[in-house]
Amino acid sequence: MPTVSITRKINIKDFIKNGLRPIASTVIKSVWRWIPRSAYLGRSPLKLILAITRKCNANCVFCAYQFAREEDKVHMSDSLFELVLRRIEQAKIEEVMLSPNIGEPLIAPNFIEKVKSLRAVGIKKIELTTNALFLY
Repeated sequence: MPTVSITRKINIKDFIKNGLRPIASTVIKSVWRWIPRSAYLGRSPLKLILAITRKCNANCVFCAYQFAREEDKVHMSDSLFELVLRRIEQAKIEEVMLSPNIGEPLIAPNFIEKVKSLRAVGIKKIELTTNALFLY
């Protein structure tokens, strides 16, 4: 009895696209939930942007401060700042940027003490965005 063999030429690109990729996608999706976030995102967060006040001593024409409601123009409470310090220490954050969305960090009550507190919980780098009116 004669044997018949049928050979088919396989295009490797088509095989990867239509054969291998769906299989790999299914495997990755089923395993993904078991992979810890730190394996692909690293330690998070690395840097914190912190607004210790929403008050300002300037009224710049380009700033949204002039449109903020008066009840939103407040300093961060000491109790909230203490909570933030504890969370910073727990998360082992090393960098903080004192950069409000509106406001001037240098007019926050006890500004120097707050910077010292940030250093005390392990912050290695502190950045500051300011209008520099108090630095003159």
